[in-house]
Amino acid sequence: MIAALLCAASPLAAGPDWVEPPGVDAGSVPGSAQSITGSGSLSSIGGELTAVSTASAGADDFEDMYCFQIVDPANFRAVTFPDSTFTGSANFDTQLWLFDRNGFGLLANDNAGPKEQGSGLPAPAGIAPGVYCLAISGFDNDPRSDGGPIFNQESREEVTGPDGKGGQDPIVAWGPPGDAGQYVIALTGAAFIEVDDSVPTLSEWGMVALAGLLLAAGATIMRRRRVQRPAQ
Repeated sequence: MIAALLCAASPLAAGPDWVEPPGVDAGSVPGSAQSITGSGSLSSIGGELTAVSTASAGADDFEDMYCFQIVDPANFRAVTFPDSTFTGSANFDTQLWLFDRNGFGLLANDNAGPKEQGSGLPAPAGIAPGVYCLAISGFDNDPRSDGGPIFNQESREEVTGPDGKGGQDPIVAWGPPGDAGQYVIALTGAAFIEVDDSVPTLSEWGMVALAGLLLAAGATIMRRRRVQRPAQ
């Protein structure tokens, strides 16, 4: 079922550019969101809201958040429904939420049209290219800050800004639990977060640290041998 949904999102049945790894939840806030790293344009994200606890997260999975680059804000679009231009899809009633990388709300949408359960978002007018975070949840699971709901959706078709009681503060939680299922978010104007090859990765830093420890241990052994060498 999942494979069929993901493959159906591409004209070549090749699947999304990025797929949420099985058992690795994308997270619900920027601190736990999945960073989509690599190179080149990003045209789709595939994943699943399981509604039950995942092995890695240890929490119920009713929302997923992904961070990536918006490189062309004027032409950015994120959708969870298929049409002649976009190849998004979902088997549940979706909601889409766009945040900056610090978790402050930007835009939200529940239904892209009166007879459409899929969602669609542009980029806010005037934003600069950069890293942003996109979240998906099922109706009626909404993001909240310490001040309350971040968005005030007056209608299900509205594309709204952070006009809720808690709209001036970053996201900290979600609720109540909503719909769940598989999805593909189709994108335009988006790209992978480029990884700087000159900056060591976590594993490379580990090798550097290990080499340093081995050198320090070797120097300590040599000093001890010099101290313990009997007099001639």
